[in-house]
Amino acid sequence: MQDTITKLLDAHSDPDPQNWSGHIILCGVNNLALRIFEQLSVVNMRVVIMDDDPEVRLARLLAQQGALVLHEDSRLPEALIRAGIRQAAAIITVEGNDLHNLETVLAANEVVPGIRAVASFFNQQIGKQLVSTVKNARSVSLSEKAGPAFVSAALPSRLLNIFKVKIHRSIETLAVAELVVEKGGILGDLYGNLTPVALHTEPDPHARQDPNVSPDADPTIPHFIPSPSRSTKVRPGDRVTLVGWVEDMKQLASVHLTRTEIEEAEIILEANQDKPVSMRAHRKNGVVRAKNMMGGVFKQMGRPFRFAALAFLALLLIGTLVFELFYRHIDATGKAVDLDWVSSLYFTVTIVSTTGFGDFNLSIQEWPLKVFGIFLMLSGTTIVATMFAFMTNALISLRLDQELGRKMATELENHVIMCGLGTVGYKALKGMLERGQQVVVIERDTNDRFNPEVRALGVPIIRADSRLPESLRAANIEKARCIAIMTSDDLANLETALVARSLKPGMRVVLRLFDRNLAEKVGRNFNIRYALSASAIAAPAFIAEAFNHVQLTTFYIERTPFTAAQETILPGSRLNGMTVGRLQTEFQIQVLSYMHRTQLNLVNANDPFEIQTAESIIEIPDTLEPTMHPAADKVIREGDSIVFIGPYDRVIKLHHLNISEGK
Repeated sequence: MQDTITKLLDAHSDPDPQNWSGHIILCGVNNLALRIFEQLSVVNMRVVIMDDDPEVRLARLLAQQGALVLHEDSRLPEALIRAGIRQAAAIITVEGNDLHNLETVLAANEVVPGIRAVASFFNQQIGKQLVSTVKNARSVSLSEKAGPAFVSAALPSRLLNIFKVKIHRSIETLAVAELVVEKGGILGDLYGNLTPVALHTEPDPHARQDPNVSPDADPTIPHFIPSPSRSTKVRPGDRVTLVGWVEDMKQLASVHLTRTEIEEAEIILEANQDKPVSMRAHRKNGVVRAKNMMGGVFKQMGRPFRFAALAFLALLLIGTLVFELFYRHIDATGKAVDLDWVSSLYFTVTIVSTTGFGDFNLSIQEWPLKVFGIFLMLSGTTIVATMFAFMTNALISLRLDQELGRKMATELENHVIMCGLGTVGYKALKGMLERGQQVVVIERDTNDRFNPEVRALGVPIIRADSRLPESLRAANIEKARCIAIMTSDDLANLETALVARSLKPGMRVVLRLFDRNLAEKVGRNFNIRYALSASAIAAPAFIAEAFNHVQLTTFYIERTPFTAAQETILPGSRLNGMTVGRLQTEFQIQVLSYMHRTQLNLVNANDPFEIQTAESIIEIPDTLEPTMHPAADKVIREGDSIVFIGPYDRVIKLHHLNISEGK
């Protein structure tokens, strides 16, 4: 505990956030919040985290990293004031409840009108309304940002990503492609105007291990090099990731870019701009699974069954009350006695169910009680028959749905098996269908909210545990091209991946894992190349909106998030006077284009959080003179703009240096 306090005091000389300035308030303690905090920590950004009921494990992990966690309700204005909102640069709220996030943004805007507020919304209609009515508010969807990355990983293509930039009066399309080097040489000579983003070198079979050489330069082991120089030498078999204008890629013979690949990439681009239409970890015993099954049955039966059930319960209550008050039973001694409550309920059930054991009857009762008995028998049998009809129909429907899903799956070939149908999984599913890919879904939860939508899309659903071999066999894993494991339970995902690999060795596996260290170990030890974190993919988008930073796209290369962005050099920026070559070397980024502005045209040059931005297309004013692939000695000045790409932590460092005043 003392170490944690010391670390916290070292990071913030004043532990009271009301005395801070320019910090970020982060609301919610969950996986996404942890990833956002980690990426903000890269640039030593002060962060206050608020949650009145935090997850203990994550709260402890954040505290160990020196985070200041306040056990406060972010929807309360007084709590926001204690978090220093009056001096904060922005507030980011990523609670799991849309209503909670909405209330937090409204409360923050009440305390500080116009504060930069970024909120996570599953329902993007709410997000749109918030953005249109609250000044400086932004809405981001985790599933919208993360889903396309899983689509790209599941469906192998040399085109990893595609995005657009508007320069002058034309919109240019850029693509990110991963290629295998066919012949050795220099990157710049082999690929012309295309810019290398990353390089994965394969071991040199002719090289010998030299103990005097550093591991980074050892040719006998593979290396991953972000943002390599155009003068880097490559050998056949190395994998290089390139970015460039689509037209340049089509004209370069060494790329072999086909029209089909371009069309598929453009489909991805359009799908990424659509708004999306969580997955809970399941470790349930047999009793809970039975409860889920009954829940699915009741949901299937719908409102008419619930009305019939309520009528049945009301009938039992009324019958029990009437018989307890008015029925007189003749015992063995010939004495008339009243029925107790249990006996009255028992007599009512025998009448309603038409069982009639004979121990109680209405033959010697007064005529009003006999008339009531007739009513009870007729109405009871009608209601019970109706309930059984609804229940039988629901059970048969569920059974047919299950069998239909299994039958459809056995007839598919070269399909994708998707395990888990949460918000991210549903977005990925739609992306795959838009690319014409057949998909089979394995989902345990019979109450999943996306079931009707998935059925309407004609996708077979298998109700089973994906960790069981028979479940994967039912999905026809022998003929599947890929399995995408999308639940929010890391352990269950890993178990499913190992079972899938045991049934079909060498199968392409896309694995959703929250823990990045676990993802790295899994990738190395089990040869699972695509182990992605939805939170890590989406976190840059929240930070970009909080900083009002122009972020074009985020994608993965070798489990490392890369970002393409645009930056305008601010007055007093530490980037002022740097050369393109120095930027590329110090930040491990690649500058794609440079624009010289003849005059500074910012909304408020003194406030970097007020720079104009766009959503998916950069609007470059006509006063700019673009230079593609600027020379390394090109000097960047105030007002100039650059479009660049690189690992996300490097991109955020560059942005933070830009908004910091020079010394």
